[in-house]
Amino acid sequence: VTWGHKFFGGDSLEVSDLLKEGVKKIYNNDEAFAALKKNGSVVTWGYKHNGGDSSIVREQLNDGVINIYSNSSSFVALKEDGSVITWGDDKYGGNSSNISYKLKDVKKIYSNNFAYVAMKEDGSLVSWGDDKHGGNSSYVEEQLTDIREIYSLYNAFAALKGDGSVVIWGDHNPGADLSKV
Repeated sequence: VTWGHKFFGGDSLEVSDLLKEGVKKIYNNDEAFAALKKNGSVVTWGYKHNGGDSSIVREQLNDGVINIYSNSSSFVALKEDGSVITWGDDKYGGNSSNISYKLKDVKKIYSNNFAYVAMKEDGSLVSWGDDKHGGNSSYVEEQLTDIREIYSLYNAFAALKGDGSVVIWGDHNPGADLSKV
């Protein structure tokens, strides 16, 4: 059952038949919803630009999804084979086509409001989304080895390494600038 503003998920009439049974968990961002069903499929509704419309990746969301992650304007589905499906606002990670070849063997996804980081089985990381807010980790890429955990702020990421050191990237105002510590 949904309620609220009809453009931002309050009206799920178009997908109501798909939500009548088998829903395992519901995920949201600022303006859309995604339901993970027990059969591994995904149903979306809400503001179309921010992930309420997943028709562009619908075939890939029909089965095998084990978890969904979101930020303010997009969604990411992690599939049981370690692949990743993205949809929603392109600028905030809804389009990962330029790095899709890197998004294999993923074990976990982390997000902030603007970007995502995928931790792969080999411990390496792949980031995408808004470059200024953590979607581009290339300038710290050589430091991103032996990562144990990722933490996120509104606009930055921090990676805890096996040796106890921390690598930070994203918007330097505030959070991602260690020069003042």
